[in-house]
Amino acid sequence: MVQKSPMQAAATKGCERTVRALPGTHKLVVATALRHAGPGRRALDLGAGSGALAERLQDAGFRVIAADIDKYFELGSEFHQIDLNDPTFDRRFDPGFDVITSVEVIEHLENPTAFLRSIERLLKPNGVAILTTPNVENVAARIK
Repeated sequence: MVQKSPMQAAATKGCERTVRALPGTHKLVVATALRHAGPGRRALDLGAGSGALAERLQDAGFRVIAADIDKYFELGSEFHQIDLNDPTFDRRFDPGFDVITSVEVIEHLENPTAFLRSIERLLKPNGVAILTTPNVENVAARIK
């Protein structure tokens, strides 16, 4: 039996969950997270949706906390029901995350600057935030 690396395992998992990002986005986010923080590190997935990205991060070895306004999935990770429009949502978490992800969420928020400030307060000094937003110049994003 061939053992998969954390990245290979993450790339093949999460397929059964609804993914609302463009193809390859979650794979790229996990690869970026692994470049900046190794397995076993703390990760926070903001706007977790179906849990597809949180599951990929878990499969890559991260200790994941997922958060969204509603919970649409079951996953063996901690979940917080929060409104990301609340400029103090970060108070619901212990700070010190190595990685914070937010895929195609920021464009839906009333105050993106407050959201980014909350993320900054939650990150470790050398932590990394990985955010994506659709490129409206991209045909696939426009159709979606």
